[in-house]
Amino acid sequence: MFWKETCPGESDDRFSPWFASYVQNQCNEIVDPGLQSLSWGPSNKATSYPIYKVNGYTFHTLARSKGKKTDNTGVFVKGDIGSGKSDWFGVLEDILELEYTGSDYNRVVLFKCQWYDPSRPNGTRIHNDYKITEVNHSKRYRHYDPFIVAQKAKQVYFLPYPGNCKSMWRVVVNTKPRGRIEINHVHVEEDEEENDVAYQADESNPSRISDTEPPISLKSPFGEDPIVELSIGSSSGANKNKDDDVADFDDDIDF
Repeated sequence: MFWKETCPGESDDRFSPWFASYVQNQCNEIVDPGLQSLSWGPSNKATSYPIYKVNGYTFHTLARSKGKKTDNTGVFVKGDIGSGKSDWFGVLEDILELEYTGSDYNRVVLFKCQWYDPSRPNGTRIHNDYKITEVNHSKRYRHYDPFIVAQKAKQVYFLPYPGNCKSMWRVVVNTKPRGRIEINHVHVEEDEEENDVAYQADESNPSRISDTEPPISLKSPFGEDPIVELSIGSSSGANKNKDDDVADFDDDIDF
């Protein structure tokens, strides 16, 4: 944004020399070592990788995925909503690691992608009723802009239609990242919470105690009850009956 405001009308290929000149100018007082390292540009050598893990996804290049049953080459980058730009869908061609000097965090990983045509409706179609996004795999983005920072990438899968039905179109299927859980925040309005019948049983309904009723007396109105002495049988008889009960109980158990 600062680049566009400072140099309006300039093409994007002029950004690199402008950035180097701006950061290295002492009058601008740019002291951040990371920005200074970026202003000098990367080294002449870059490292290429066939596999890279980022944002919970495992990405493979086209060459790596050739002949495999799974496809991990689909790339999705969210468009700028404020500028009205469309989302970007493509396949991963190469993974490049650039190294910069003079900084502790001197490595930047870039994805080189082959983009589908983002224009609507010829290159990309969105069905709002079914929440389906389609891309025309026979159309490519015409301009040369293949690189993105790896941290901006999300993974998708392009599902073909069965048979010859819409043979040129692929359905975009979002891939869920591993090790991450999506939490949907549900907001409950106060009116809905008060009128929710399903939770009426959870409400507290305290019972009121009336002081007008006299307390109940536990004494007998006929006076004191006579004390009756109970005779306890012999211990042998008690044990005999107990054994009989145990025997009868054991007979009813099935093993």
